[in-house]
Amino acid sequence: MTNITLNLTKEQAHVIAEALEMYQMVGIGHLDEILEQQTLRNLIEKQGLLRNQKAREKVLDLKETLTGLHRDACVSIHNEDVVHKDTKLAFDLMKEVRLHINNA
Repeated sequence: MTNITLNLTKEQAHVIAEALEMYQMVGIGHLDEILEQQTLRNLIEKQGLLRNQKAREKVLDLKETLTGLHRDACVSIHNEDVVHKDTKLAFDLMKEVRLHINNA
C-alpha cells in the first residue's frame, strides 16, 4: 500500500473533515445532514423557514425511498452488515483529521 501525505492549512483540514462527516452521515442514513452543509443552509435560510421545512420533508421522503429506512431511523457506523466499508473509512479519516486539527 502506498501512503500519501498532504500538507494542509487548518482551514483546508476543517473543510475536509466536514466533507468526510457529511459522507459518513449520508452513508448511515442521515440524508437530512446535507441540509446542514453551510452553503446549502445559507441558500435555504435566505428562502425562509417554509422553504427549509419543505426541503427537509423532501429529503426525508428521499431517504425512505432510497434506503428503506424510516424517516427518523439510521444505522450504526459499526453495523458491518449494512454500512459500506468506505463509509466507515470516511468516519475513521474524519476522526483522524479532527485530531490533527485539535493538535495544530
